[in-house]
Amino acid sequence: MAVQSLIQTYAQIEGVEEIQLTIDGQIQETLAGHVSIDKPFTKDEIIYQNQ
Repeated sequence: MAVQSLIQTYAQIEGVEEIQLTIDGQIQETLAGHVSIDKPFTKDEIIYQNQ
């Protein structure tokens, strides 16, 4: 839930269409094995995915 909140916050910035989470600047498959972060999250999928 914390990751989703962080992404939704940045998605509200005008011009932001995708958000890529990295660890030390490197793309990883997952965040501690819990959240897939190997591909960028798109603004539309973030906002509407739980509705």
